[in-house]
Order: sequence, then C-alpha cells, then structure tokens
Amino acid sequence: MPQITNIGFWRRSRGRETSERGADSRDEHFRAIRDARGRIMVVMTHNTDIAESWEREGEDPGFFFQFSPDGYQRPALRHDPLTGSGSPVVGVHAHRVIFIDLARAMAVVLMVSGHTSTALLSYAYRTGEWIDVWEFQRGLTSVLFLLLAGFAFSVATARHWSTHTHVSGALLRRLRRFGLFIVLGYGLHFPVPHVAELAAATDQQWRSFLAVDVLQLIGATFIVVQALVMIVRTERAFTASALVLATAVVVAAPTVQGIDWVPLLPLSLAAYM
Repeated sequence: MPQITNIGFWRRSRGRETSERGADSRDEHFRAIRDARGRIMVVMTHNTDIAESWEREGEDPGFFFQFSPDGYQRPALRHDPLTGSGSPVVGVHAHRVIFIDLARAMAVVLMVSGHTSTALLSYAYRTGEWIDVWEFQRGLTSVLFLLLAGFAFSVATARHWSTHTHVSGALLRRLRRFGLFIVLGYGLHFPVPHVAELAAATDQQWRSFLAVDVLQLIGATFIVVQALVMIVRTERAFTASALVLATAVVVAAPTVQGIDWVPLLPLSLAAYM
C-alpha cells in the first residue's frame, strides 16, 4: 500500500516527504471489514490519503506522476500482518470468472432484444432469410443460459467441494437458490393478475402457468446435479457420471420428445419432459 500525502503537505515539503507527522505516521495501513461471506463492506486507510491520488490528477502534474499510478494500481494489495506483504485482497471480485460474466451479459442483451423485437416488430416485416436467422439466434439464448449455469455450478462447486457433499447450511442455502429459479419461472406465467382471481382461472390459463421455461429447467437441473454430487462424493466420479448422464439425455431426447406424456403423468411433471 503506497503512502500518499495530501497535496498541500506535498507542496510544503516540495515532494520530499510523505509522512505528515514524521515518525508517528510513518507506517501506512489498509484495512477492510467483511461480511459473513467474506465480501468487503467497508474499507479504511490509515496514514495514507489514497483518495488524493484519484482527485488531484489535473491539479499538479508533479503530484500526479508521483502518486496517481500507484494510487490506482495498489489498493488491491495489503502490506500488513493480517495477510502478509503483497497478498491480494479477497473480495467479491476476486473469485469471479470474467468470461462467464461477459457471456451472461451477452445472453441478457440477446434475451431483451429478442423479446422486444417480438413485441414491437410488425408482422409485415417478419419474412425473409434475415428473420429466420434472427429467430435461430433467439433460440440459442436459452441454450446459452443453460450452458453458463452449468459453468457457474461447476466453478462454484469445485472451489468448495467438501461443503456440497453433505447436508450443511451452505447446501441448504444453495438449494433455496435453486428453488428460487423454479418459483420465478412459474411466477412469470402466473395465470391471473390477482391471487383472488385464481378460482376463476381457465384451463388454458392453468396450462400456460404449468408450462416449463428455461428458469425452471435451470433450477430443476441444478437440484438433480447437486444430488449427483452428494451421491458420488468425489470430483472424478462426478465428472464421469455427469458425462454419462448428459450423453444419455442427448441420445434419449428425440424419443422422449416424441411421446405424449400428458396422459401418463400429471401436467406439472409432463411439462418437464
């Protein structure tokens, strides 16, 4: 962590001193308060005016070149006994996988643009090869969400494998999140504007409500895969069994889709087939 003085003291000392109180302020510190999940909630600096390096860029070129490069670069390092010299701060961004975040952003843009075009584009313009290409890429959006969900599950599970192989608080929180996907999916198809009108909902409205979308599929798949983790218990066995299960699903998909499941299963379960 660099020691940065305020610009007034720097000018008075002509750039030769950074400790504003001599030996009493010689050592600088960078501290953080984290929540129960390790995310940084509060950041504090002591014996260094780090913000001065961000605020005075255009005020004095000498001050800028002496302090701003380090001021922008170094807040992510802590030179203190808590972590050791130069160890990176572990915060909410330290464990993120950038390509997953970027792909998620792209999927959201494609989803919003797809729904917007469907709602606003006149039927007179929904012809030709370009609309076929557009509809094709729209179909890939849900596939992209499913793929990214799998990536995120794999990364998060591999980092804390032991906490996901038995019943624990972390596992229960994870299952609640998976269940939330399913609830949100059904919530988007709620059959009536108000709960009081449920008794008057038509059969078609209930069928629309029970239709399964990508959110329910993500949530249900997460629950199944989490159960697989708890059954096989080792990463190598999980990788092998997940590969076998995925292959079986792909091979069986044409046959399963060709079966009318409504007479065989309740509508709420048949929709997942």
